[in-house]
Parts: sequence; C-alpha cells; structure tokens
Amino acid sequence: MATAITATTITATPPNLGDLLVARAHDEQPWLFWREDYDWCWLSFRQAVDQIARTVERLHARDIADTPSPIAYDAWLSPDAIAADLALHCAGRSAVPARHADDADTWLSTDDDLVEARSRLDRWDPEPLAISGELGGVILEGRRLDATAQLDSARRLERTLAPKLEDTKRPTVAVITSALDEPWVRELVWWSLLTRSALILEPSLAVLASTAHWARPHLVSAPVSALRSFAANVTGRPRRHKRLRLVIGERSWNDGNEQVWEPLDVAYVAITQID
Repeated sequence: MATAITATTITATPPNLGDLLVARAHDEQPWLFWREDYDWCWLSFRQAVDQIARTVERLHARDIADTPSPIAYDAWLSPDAIAADLALHCAGRSAVPARHADDADTWLSTDDDLVEARSRLDRWDPEPLAISGELGGVILEGRRLDATAQLDSARRLERTLAPKLEDTKRPTVAVITSALDEPWVRELVWWSLLTRSALILEPSLAVLASTAHWARPHLVSAPVSALRSFAANVTGRPRRHKRLRLVIGERSWNDGNEQVWEPLDVAYVAITQID
C-alpha cells in the first residue's frame, strides 16, 4: 500500500529518496532545463516532484505499479525520462532504461503517462507524493541498483565535487549529456537533487559547446570524446566560460590530456574513479 507523504523538511538523519523529493515539493528553484525546437523550457523542483507524483498516480490507475516485473521506459535524456525513473522508484518498481529493455516485460509510455502528467503542472493542485513501503531500483546491464545504493553514490560524488565548487555562487549550474542508461549520468541527476543544483539537459553532443556558451555553467559532464573538442572551444573563448570549474568524464583520458584544463583553472574528474 502506498503512503501519501506530506512532510516538507528533511530530518536530521541522512535522507532517503522519498525524503528528498518531499523536501523539494514546494521548492520553486529551477531544476531541469531542456530544449524544445528553438526554445528552452524549464521545470522547478516543485513542478518536477508534482510530475513524479502524477506519474505514480497514473501507474497505480493503470495497475502498472502493481506488476512485479521490471518496467522499461525511454531513457533519452529528458525531464520525462527523469520523472519516469523516479516515479518507478517511488512506486517500488524496478526501472529499466530503454537500452536494457530485454530485462523488462512492461513499458511506461512517454506519450500516455508522462506528457499528460507534465501538461497538468501549471494547475496549482499538487498531487501528494505516494511512496511505496519499499523504494524501487534500476536495472543496468542485468544488475539491479536500489535507491539507497544510488543515493550513496550521489553523496560520494557530492563529497568529491564540493571542494572544487566551494567558491562558486549557488545554485550550481551543470550541463549533462548522454542518457539515463549510463550510470555516471544517473549519479549526476541524483547529485543535483541532493544539492539543489540546476541541470541543463543537452543530449546532442554536436551542440554541447553552444549550450555551454549560453548557460555559462559551473560544471560540464560529457563523454571523453566530446570533452576533447569542448576543451578547444573553452581555450578559444575563455571569457565566455569563466564560471566553469569542473568537467566530468566517464573515465580518465588515456593520453593524459586532462592537463589541458589546468591553465584554465578547471578541474577534471573521472566519475568512475570516485571512491
């Protein structure tokens, strides 16, 4: 049986995913930014949590939340994918990003469930967030990670990044790329929820430099292959990227070119090497 959560603060004990979402339920600070055609759109933490709550409601209405089998969704980097993933966790189900759909028997429809939930966000009648007795998890490459393990990873990431971002104005703004079937991308999403950081969702590596040019982020995360060309862009236009403090890749650069960032006073972090 799902329980409606109404508390609005994080307790003194380390919060779980449900605590974090409830704590953000009335937070109007912008969280997720994404591009639709030539326009940029955004959701506040409050709107995102409301979408998650409405998606959980639709899951229960369609009896999807009660199926014991893992549930797949389209993991393309978008606010709807993030809402789907967190809603499945709240419903106590195992989420399966699309690339790993062989592990799932049921699909969560983006069109039917997520867009409809998002279309109602401007109505000021927030849905109480219903959390199952046990939070769900995610299945990546046949391995299941529960919500506690993912939040622990986000905390380790926060401890690593905090000293490198301590001189920046809050909130931290981060540009992330790739899809939610990449574990290191998921860590950054959960880290942003934990730290109240804004996320610019840029799934197209071809326009990463122009997006960072516009957003002027403190942090950029992308595959190493994309960061090589991005480094050249930053070097050529340092004033446009003066807020940049960190770049995060999925691994170390085998040729040692992490040092290209040192003259720009930008640190490089290989997320897979964080203990």
